[in-house]
Amino acid sequence: MAATTPLMAEPTAAAMNSNESMKIAIAMALLRSKLLSQPHSSLSSSASRTFHWKQKAKNRKQEIQRLSDELKRLEEYYKEKEVEKLKISAEFLVDLCETTSMVKRPNFANLAHQAVEFILGSVSQVLATGKDMAVTDGIISNLIVCLIKRTCTPLENELCDPETDSQIHIQHIIRMLGNVSYVGQRVLLSVCHRISEPAERLLSLDPFDESFPQIHDSMFVMIQLIEFLVSDYLVTWSKDEGLFEEWLISFLHARKTLQSMEKRSGLYSLYLDRVTGELARQVGQVLSLQKLNQDILDELFS
Repeated sequence: MAATTPLMAEPTAAAMNSNESMKIAIAMALLRSKLLSQPHSSLSSSASRTFHWKQKAKNRKQEIQRLSDELKRLEEYYKEKEVEKLKISAEFLVDLCETTSMVKRPNFANLAHQAVEFILGSVSQVLATGKDMAVTDGIISNLIVCLIKRTCTPLENELCDPETDSQIHIQHIIRMLGNVSYVGQRVLLSVCHRISEPAERLLSLDPFDESFPQIHDSMFVMIQLIEFLVSDYLVTWSKDEGLFEEWLISFLHARKTLQSMEKRSGLYSLYLDRVTGELARQVGQVLSLQKLNQDILDELFS
C-alpha cells in the first residue's frame, strides 16, 4: 500500500499545472479580445452620439419653422380681424349718431366713447402693419363724411327740440377721433372742403329763406370744429405730416371763400381769421412745418 501512494500523487500535480496554464491562456485570450474590441466600441458610441445631436438639431429647426409659419398665419388672421373690427365699429358709431333722440339715451355717451376707442385702436394697429391701407382709407373717409353730414343736418325731431343739442355732441365725437393724426387730418380736409359749399350757397340765398338758419348754424359748427382740432392736436400732428399740406391748402381756400362773403356776413370771416391766427402761431413754433411749400406758408402768414 505504501508503494502505490507516490504513483497516484504524480497525475494530480500534472493536472494542477495543466489547469493553471489553461486558466492563464484563457485570461490572456479574453484580455486580447477586449483590447481589440474596445476601439471599435468607442468609435461606435461616438458616432451614435453625433447622430443623436444632429437629429435633435434637425428636429428643433423643423419645430422653429413650424412655429414661425403658425405665427405668420395668426398675424394675418388678426390683421383681417382688425380691419373687420374697424368697419363694424365705424358702422355702429354712424348708426348710433343717426338714432332719434340719441342724446337722451342714458348710455349714449358710454357707447360713443367705446366705439371711438375701438376705431382709434384698430387704426393704430393697421398703421403699424402698413397693410390694408386702401380699405382703411375707405372706412375712415366714409365715417368722417357721415359724421360731418350728421353734424350739419339735424333730424326732424331735433329741429323742434333744441335741448337735444345733437350737433355739439357729434362735434365732440369727431373731436375725439382727431386724437390720431391719420383720422384728424382727414377730418380737417373734409370739413374745409365742405365749408366752402354752404358758404357759396349763402351768397345767393335769401336771408329769409327757411333753410338759412340751419346753414348758418352749420357754418359756425364747422368753423368751431376746425378751431378745436387745431388748438388740440396741431403740435401732435406735426410729428406725422401726412395730409398736413393738403388740408392746409384746403383751409386757405375756405378762408378765401368766406372773405368773399364779408359784405354779406362778416362774422364768418372774423371767426375764421381768429382760427387762422391760431393756426399761423402754432405752425410758426414747429420747426418741421417750416419745410412746407413756401407759397402756402406766405399765404398763411399774410
